[in-house]
Amino acid sequence: MKMRIILLLAFISSVAGGSAQDSIRYYIKRGITMAKIGDYPAALHSFDLALALDSTKAEAWYNKGLVRTETGDFPGAISDLTRAIRLKPGYPEPWFCRAEAKEAQNDLDGAIQDYSKAIAAKASYPEAFHNRGLVWLKKGENMSAIMDFTRAIQYQPDLTDAYYNRGLARFNEKMYGAAVADFNEAIKLDPRQALYFTSRGAAKAALGLYEEALLDLDHSLEMNPDDVNARQDRALARLHLAMYYDALKDYDYIIDVDPANTEAWTGRGVAHQYLEERAAACADWKKAVQLGSLKAGAYVDKYCRE
Repeated sequence: MKMRIILLLAFISSVAGGSAQDSIRYYIKRGITMAKIGDYPAALHSFDLALALDSTKAEAWYNKGLVRTETGDFPGAISDLTRAIRLKPGYPEPWFCRAEAKEAQNDLDGAIQDYSKAIAAKASYPEAFHNRGLVWLKKGENMSAIMDFTRAIQYQPDLTDAYYNRGLARFNEKMYGAAVADFNEAIKLDPRQALYFTSRGAAKAALGLYEEALLDLDHSLEMNPDDVNARQDRALARLHLAMYYDALKDYDYIIDVDPANTEAWTGRGVAHQYLEERAAACADWKKAVQLGSLKAGAYVDKYCRE
């Protein structure tokens, strides 16, 4: 969650001068400076000093809420941001930031409501559309997520995360071709992200394009060799391409780093079965069954009851 510590000029009342107002502005600016350098206790203290002089300063409540969010004090952040909202309900930023705090506490419905309020206050707010889309994605409401990511892209065509996350939502809806198109755009905008290649590889595999999938997954693992999910997807692609020994290498790696991975035990059993190594296959499937795999149980019933 990136910091949004700023002095919201729209919040600050025009003042004719006076020592009290000068002190308030000084404390708020000092709080912002302290927050930017990571001295959060000093920042909170400065905002409290400003609020002690004038508790109606929305910008002080707002920035104090952001600092609390950054320190993981989400209930405190929600309380402070609520004070800012009551004082300035027409500004989108406090709604947006309170939504982030609510999302962090898994109050997904509350987060959606607040992101919607932020959008109502500022229709062209790509970050709010994007973040609301992420919440819809968490709730499993993929079509609502797709609509929000699309709106985010309309307002900010270079918003890489919106393309990527829309691709995930489309993948979840089995819209694999559209997902590949979104991952393509994300990769064009930022080709350094291994996860984008992993996801595109998974979508291509779902389309039966295993050779293309393998290229993406190889590239992903070149960038991030420790990605177990990419390695598991590559092992599956290799199975489909009859690259059984290569698949075994991937499954061996996965099992070594994640011994409770039932998919890896099951997949390795399949590779052994294709290589006519029945004893090794059954040993792997039985291990997967011990770990709770129903899929492996079906293989045991079919091949290992002799």
